[in-house]
Order: sequence, then C-alpha cells, then structure tokens
Amino acid sequence: MGATLNIEKKTLLHYVIMIAIIIAGYLIPPFSVVTAYGVKLLCVFVALVYGWTFIGMLTPSLIGCFGIALAG
Repeated sequence: MGATLNIEKKTLLHYVIMIAIIIAGYLIPPFSVVTAYGVKLLCVFVALVYGWTFIGMLTPSLIGCFGIALAG
C-alpha cells in the first residue's frame, strides 16, 4: 500500500499564506531607509512568526531557511 499524505485543509491554507508572505517580500519595492534585501528578510521573518504560530516549528523553519537563502 502507498503511504498517503493526510494534511488538513486549514494547515494547507496556512502554508499557502506563509509562502505568499515570503513571495510578497520579493514584489514589494524598497521603502524609506529599508533596502530590498531588508524587505525580503523582514517578510521572511514575518512569515516565520506566522508559520510558528499556526503550523509548528520544523517545516516553517525549513521554508524560512530557503527563503533567506533565496533572498540573496
């Protein structure tokens, strides 16, 4: 028998929101004294806090590591 991945719709929605926050950091232009790199890191941090609150610790942390790595 194949293993099935059983993720609730609520949890999947939280993953989508978390990744959307990270992607928003790449689309928001730099403002005031915050550089483009700073905006990306700020959005990754906000997404991590959101993910840790609603999802858990491990998977949001891994997604955050990839978000920081892709920030440049």
